[in-house]
Amino acid sequence: MISLTEKNKNLNYKNGRITIDANVMFGTPIITGTRIPVKTIVKYLRNGYNPEEIIDELPRLTLEDIKAVVEFEKLASTK
Repeated sequence: MISLTEKNKNLNYKNGRITIDANVMFGTPIITGTRIPVKTIVKYLRNGYNPEEIIDELPRLTLEDIKAVVEFEKLASTK
């Protein structure tokens, strides 16, 4: 069985958009190159924001970042 950490390393290898580093924000998954936690973007999505609205709120993000979060959440939910 693959652990979430192993899945995430695989995800990082594929697109490099999400980072988990124990030395950055206590290991909270973040968008690479930012300090924006994945959980922040997930909250926006769950509250009905579309990707463009999230990018308006957090202009450092790209559509590819949002897609990576969705993929990451799918992997996390299959844990």
